[in-house]
Amino acid sequence: MAVSETAPAAAPKPTMAAITPTKVALTPKKETAPARGGPEHFTVQLGSYQVEETAHKLAERVAAAGLAVTVTHSNDRDGRTWFVVRSGDFASADEAASMLASAKALSGQPAIVVHTHPTAPAPTQSAPAA
Repeated sequence: MAVSETAPAAAPKPTMAAITPTKVALTPKKETAPARGGPEHFTVQLGSYQVEETAHKLAERVAAAGLAVTVTHSNDRDGRTWFVVRSGDFASADEAASMLASAKALSGQPAIVVHTHPTAPAPTQSAPAA
């Protein structure tokens, strides 16, 4: 008895007509809360210096005029240390902006409103230069 070999039947190949396109609607993501959650915070930045003594001189001059300020320091992406003079903790940029004109007048230089991140590790406060 002779054995005949037959090739297995090949599976049918899918055709483009068999693929049904699907439409996907993309909706822009709404900004709702700060990325880290919790309330937002804004402050007025009077200056940022790489020389600590310069930051403290500005802080002393502005504090003597009656504005409460802090000097903090932090490192940027390149590892450089910056000494930052700031004033206030506001719930909105508009509240911080209301203090901007007087901050500029007291410091004698430009000042900006800065969005701060209270849930991030707080920068270290530096002691006044002696």
